[in-house]
Amino acid sequence: MQDTDAGRLGRELGWDVIVHYPIEEEDAAESPKKREEIVRKNKIRRNFLWRLRKLGFIVAQQKSVDEDDCLLKIAAPTECLERQAERIGMEMRSKKVDKKTGRNYYLEFSRDEKDQFLPSSSRFFSSLERQRLIMSLLEEKIELGGAGLNIQDLKKNKILYFVPLHDEAGKKHLADNWLKVEPNFSGFLKLLSSQPVDEIRDYFGEK
Repeated sequence: MQDTDAGRLGRELGWDVIVHYPIEEEDAAESPKKREEIVRKNKIRRNFLWRLRKLGFIVAQQKSVDEDDCLLKIAAPTECLERQAERIGMEMRSKKVDKKTGRNYYLEFSRDEKDQFLPSSSRFFSSLERQRLIMSLLEEKIELGGAGLNIQDLKKNKILYFVPLHDEAGKKHLADNWLKVEPNFSGFLKLLSSQPVDEIRDYFGEK
């Protein structure tokens, strides 16, 4: 897949994460030891890119404005995330309502019963859920369908830097239904008594 095609697909799906790293030229190394280190890091970065695509993620590459960083824009197809959500037993808000509290039950996600769950966003999963599932897939063992990567080591050793992206539609929805206060006393009471607790949990996580 050409990067132009990946860019188009990524924009249609919505980008989830940006990964960036410094462009380090092996031939420009100051010493043999430094060159060996750059070769090692670049090999890990190429392997990371290969594993992303093997997972089925959409990846578009581009250089930063000053051309000293490489940017990887990553979008995960919903079907990839659904498989992982089911595999790890991720809980999602269902349509089933507790008659006593009026709150929706949270149940383990099932692809066969997807229509029994309430979408957390226009892309079904919220941006937080998507990022959790993406990281879970990246760290999952290869034999279980993951990429088998140690994300903390990659960040700690300054090989890759991760920037999660937020769901703009989700943020706007919460702002309209939670943060907006009418300029009168009754509007303030409404804010306190009818906050969309479940939607807030879905967007920000439990804690």
